[in-house]
Amino acid sequence: TLTAQANMARSGFKRLAPTLLVPTDAAKPFTTNISHNGDFPVYTPSVSPNDPKNFGWYTGGPTGVTATINGEGRDIKTRGARWNLAWGDEKFTVKGGMSYDTYARSITGMGDDGRWANIACGGNLNYFMLAPNNTGPNPCNGAITAANASATNPMTQYPGYGTGWTAGKPALAYLGSAVPNMSEYLAPGRSGFVTLDWARFAEATRYNELSSNLIPATGNGFSGVSAQRFGENIFGSYLEVSGEARVFDRLLRYDLGLRHTHAMQTIGIFASVADPRTTALPDGGTTNASQGARYPAQVVETTGRTAYNTSLPSGTLAYNIADDMIIRAAGSKSITRANPSDLRPLTLTVNDVAFQLVSATNPNLKPFEAKNMDLGWEWYTDKKGSYLAAAYFKKDIKNFPRTVTQQLTLTQLRQIYGANAITYAAGSQAETIVNASGGPDKHLMTLSQPVNTNDVMKLKGLELTWSQSLDRLLPWNGFGFVTNYTRTLQDAGTSGQVPIGVSPYTANLVLYFENTRGS
Repeated sequence: TLTAQANMARSGFKRLAPTLLVPTDAAKPFTTNISHNGDFPVYTPSVSPNDPKNFGWYTGGPTGVTATINGEGRDIKTRGARWNLAWGDEKFTVKGGMSYDTYARSITGMGDDGRWANIACGGNLNYFMLAPNNTGPNPCNGAITAANASATNPMTQYPGYGTGWTAGKPALAYLGSAVPNMSEYLAPGRSGFVTLDWARFAEATRYNELSSNLIPATGNGFSGVSAQRFGENIFGSYLEVSGEARVFDRLLRYDLGLRHTHAMQTIGIFASVADPRTTALPDGGTTNASQGARYPAQVVETTGRTAYNTSLPSGTLAYNIADDMIIRAAGSKSITRANPSDLRPLTLTVNDVAFQLVSATNPNLKPFEAKNMDLGWEWYTDKKGSYLAAAYFKKDIKNFPRTVTQQLTLTQLRQIYGANAITYAAGSQAETIVNASGGPDKHLMTLSQPVNTNDVMKLKGLELTWSQSLDRLLPWNGFGFVTNYTRTLQDAGTSGQVPIGVSPYTANLVLYFENTRGS
């Protein structure tokens, strides 16, 4: 018998996360008195959080003003084809086949690059600037309105406008903030806190237009996942023999198989690099004279590739030692590829504001392999599906991933991973922290990186199961229960790595009802 099939699927979604932070006036300190006279504490604020007049574009406070649109898009494509050829009957069957599968996933972060704040409260410049040009030259305070917009000359902020990137563009002008008075878009809320008239605010600030034309970002999306592309092509072939025989006048069922797999993986990461045309401007793109003329940064993809070949044998035996009792044995080899995020081209990422924790990817991670073995016993006690079962299982895992940490100075990290592996801007908080430590050769950082362990992680355990129909005990047919207990032991060798989600003890009890009337 020859069978063949092909498949293709695509899925995608786009998620938006608009963020609007509107504070109270910092000149009027916000304090809260908490009393405990009753059963519940009573909070009495000095400024009513349910009065729209107390909120506005107050940029001088500790929180400042935020108006941003962030998004994240994901696109997944899969394709596959396979054929199988089988010969024989239930007594003896030989099967063989081949398959080819592709999987492609892209994750893209997106942002408005300051455009929403520009429209809402930053003066509403008639032409959207992109970095490395200044995307927010004015405070987001609504001070530039339609009535006074002509008093602000944008050419003083963008003296290079009309040359370079903006050559031939229309004359610059401020149109006036779309929402100069934020309190007019707020209303008292039912829960004691102001609410936003979202429909009016979104229309006034052109939210729908902006959210449909966000700019790809190379950093982490709002979900915390970095922009990346992952592709995998897998070619597989297999040969299987199965059948049944009578041994000591009892039924023996068996299957033996071997699968060979060749996998190729491509992992891409994205970074912003300066457009060389910016450095070719008269000032090299470094002074205020080129504001408005600088070309937007280019998004460049760096890819890494990995490949592996492996053969995966498997086999099962089931022997009826009695009409109602079966013993089973199974063995197999399986593999799991490493996390694609860990396989990205070598990248260092600083993970905290204290500039002390840094993580690194490892494109050389190998798939981890497991050798599995199971022995089982089953006793079927009636024709209603009741049975007792016991099973012993064992799994030896090789190349299991673990995270190692070490302390290195910033200078040492740059010597190992490159001078540009970790950078920071002049005058930034990071530079202040490094200088306070005594400079790059004194500033210590903790590096964490995933690696394959040299030890073999060993898991073994015992599983007991009891499934019982209660038809004999109850006047209604269909009731029963299934209970299970599992004990697992593990030995990680000298690595000390513990598999996540493997509990030493697991027990459960399920009651069920199922018959011809329902379940």
